[in-house]
Amino acid sequence: MGLLRPDSFIPMLEKSGLIYRLTENMIDQAVQFSSLRRQQGSPCPVSVNVAVSDLVEHDLIETVKRTLEHYHADERDLRLEMTETGLISEPSRVRWILQDLQNMGIVCEIDDFGTGYSSISYLSDFPVNGIKIERMFVGSMSGDKRLRSIVSSTINLAHELDLHVVAEGPEDHETLNILREYGCDYAQGYIYTQPLTRSDFSGFIDTWRSKA
Repeated sequence: MGLLRPDSFIPMLEKSGLIYRLTENMIDQAVQFSSLRRQQGSPCPVSVNVAVSDLVEHDLIETVKRTLEHYHADERDLRLEMTETGLISEPSRVRWILQDLQNMGIVCEIDDFGTGYSSISYLSDFPVNGIKIERMFVGSMSGDKRLRSIVSSTINLAHELDLHVVAEGPEDHETLNILREYGCDYAQGYIYTQPLTRSDFSGFIDTWRSKA
C-alpha cells in the first residue's frame, strides 16, 4: 500500500488495543536518539504522542523509567504529548499519572489545544507543562483577525499559568513573525522542514545550530 499517513493506521491500532506497542517503540527510539545527542554535546528533546490507553491501560510510567535507565538518558530530553479528549476519559487516574511523570522530570503537553471540550479547564485540572495550539488556528491566521485573536489570547493565558506554547502549522514568514510578536515560545511547521528521517534530522539540527 506504499507509505501510509499516521491517521490511516493509528485509529486501527487504538481499536485493536495494540497502540501501546507502537508507543513503547517510539519512546525507545526517542530516548535513544536524545541520549546520543546529549552525549555528543548537542542535546535535543524529542516529543512522543501517547494515547489515552497508554495512560490508563498500560504502565506508561514503568516504560518511561525502564527506557531512560537503559539508555542512561536525561529525563528532560523526553516530552509526552496527549490530546484533550484523552485527558477526560478517566480524569482522576490521568491526573495522577501525569503528576507522577512530572515528578520524574518529564515534560507533558496538551496536543491540539482548542479542539476539545472545556479546553481552558484542562490547564488548571491537569499537571501539564505546556500546550500545542492546533494548526487550524495557526495556519490561516495571517488573513483572519479572529484566528489571530484566538492565538494571541491563548498564548497570553498559557503564559499567565507558567505554561510554554508551541504553535503548529506555520508555513510562511508572515505567520512566523506574528507568532514572534505574540511571544509564542516554539513553532512547528513546514516553514522549517518537511518530515525527516532520523539521520537527516540530526544533520538538520547541526546545520541550524552552526548558523545560530
